[in-house]
Amino acid sequence: MHRADAVLVRYGEIGVKSSKVRTDMERRLRENLAAMLDARDVDGTVVRSWSRLRIDTESADAVAE
Repeated sequence: MHRADAVLVRYGEIGVKSSKVRTDMERRLRENLAAMLDARDVDGTVVRSWSRLRIDTESADAVAE
């Protein structure tokens, strides 16, 4: 069985905003995701790459139901 080591974060409306607004909203989302990981005691980092956010972690607890 393959074990995932990252979670891809999908978001819709942020992608259609102006560059400045999108940057601000992505920053806020990264901060909120990092806070969620801290609150759950999950080791992981939030990475932005090509207008995508990714959580690098090996913990299944990073996925919110």
